[in-house]
Amino acid sequence: MALSKSQLGIQSPIQCQLCEKDPKISWKCLECDLLMCSVCKHIIHPKIKTAGEHRILDIKDIGKISSPNKDIRLQKVKCEGNKLKEIFNFNIEVYGIAITPGNDLLIASDGPVLKQIKSGTNKILDTVYDLKTYKPGTIYVTKNNKVMVGVFVTEEKCMVIIMDDKGNHQKLYGEGSSSISFCYTYKITSTIDGHIFVIDQINDYFEGRVVVLGQEDTINTYCGSPPINTENTPFTPSDLTTTPADNVIVVDADNYALHILNSPGNLVTYISTKGIVIAQYPFSLGLTMVGQFCMLYLGTTTKDGSKDKAKLYKMNLIGC
Repeated sequence: MALSKSQLGIQSPIQCQLCEKDPKISWKCLECDLLMCSVCKHIIHPKIKTAGEHRILDIKDIGKISSPNKDIRLQKVKCEGNKLKEIFNFNIEVYGIAITPGNDLLIASDGPVLKQIKSGTNKILDTVYDLKTYKPGTIYVTKNNKVMVGVFVTEEKCMVIIMDDKGNHQKLYGEGSSSISFCYTYKITSTIDGHIFVIDQINDYFEGRVVVLGQEDTINTYCGSPPINTENTPFTPSDLTTTPADNVIVVDADNYALHILNSPGNLVTYISTKGIVIAQYPFSLGLTMVGQFCMLYLGTTTKDGSKDKAKLYKMNLIGC
């Protein structure tokens, strides 16, 4: 499952693939699969008939932001038996999504202002959450409407911004000479007692750690645990979620495992997903309450080149 940047198709061509003149490549169209200069982005590419529906990324973000291929899309779906029925398909670049306490969908897209889809509608709106000069990545919304956003500062440095419900920036983790530093803030969640859990990916092979933040500093850093994680089977966290018992479930994708951590970030136990008859790589998590029952949704991914389709599993979460 792990891909290096070269495997993702990131290259350094001599010239723009549209005008074949300008050697400074700044953009990539995901639909056309073309690299281009700034002039062609604004003058030549818009002449394509369907250009308005194309997604264009800054070349520095290819392989860095979690939308590196043209097949990623945002869909509203409905479960019908063991099938997913598409209700609506949104034409928007998505780097991160989160549900607000009001059941609206908050979206980190390709600009500094977070977007929103109000519950019961299909219209994408701007919000009061403005990241100014930073590029958004993952987002999370707490039960008291605090918005947490992982942002890109440089290609090798990220930070976490905390905002209130009016969009005011209240806290920034990883700024300046702070002892807290992130390579790539991939996913965020928080516990009832206010601890913030951040998946920080440290290389192109999805190896990483979970950084637990308190009010001012790092409380703990979890880098996996034997016998699951060794030098040959490093920790590969891909998603996390907080349970009603205030534990945090972390997906260890390449090792077919779910690590369950307590609020301070220490391992409570782990579960092999192969042991619950999930043969594919676990990758993403979602959790929702249905009456008094807690339902855990686990999304999978497949090996590169596999003809299998990824699956979504629905499970009843008990005792976590």
